[in-house]
Amino acid sequence: DRVSRERVRVELIKLLAAPRPSLGLLPMARTGLWSRVLVDIPEPERELAILAVDRMQPDPIVRLARLLWPSRHAPEPIAAVVEALRPSRDERATLLALTAPRLEQLAELALDADTSAGPLLRRIVASLGRPLLDAAIDLLALAPEHAARVHAEIDGAPLTGKELAIKGRDLISAGV
Repeated sequence: DRVSRERVRVELIKLLAAPRPSLGLLPMARTGLWSRVLVDIPEPERELAILAVDRMQPDPIVRLARLLWPSRHAPEPIAAVVEALRPSRDERATLLALTAPRLEQLAELALDADTSAGPLLRRIVASLGRPLLDAAIDLLALAPEHAARVHAEIDGAPLTGKELAIKGRDLISAGV
């Protein structure tokens, strides 16, 4: 309780960047430190989250999002933890985007072989942001074939106005 939140953040980020974060996270859960640093979640979900971060790419912010993922339907505690850890603006945006409940739809659509789900899948990826797609796939632990389906669905598709091949000035110069 007397350690600054900045120091807690530094140590948590170091732990999450380690090859096997579970070696520090499991004792953190057993000793009660978990609830002082992160959102308190039921033990079975906490154990699954801890084991999942070991299998993820060593990006501490994405791993932190995975630890917060079980609380995605209660955004207030997630926002409180994120604010308490004092991340950078980009890290905060990444954490909040990767813990949004809409990512559940991304997982469902990736598993769905129905080709009519493509527009909805593209809208979800557009709201997430193309740069965070691989992080979301890692967080959701999508199988390679499902990740490939998501990538195939968005490859070549403009997700934002900036990605469109034709710009407003092109229309103006064409007299349209």
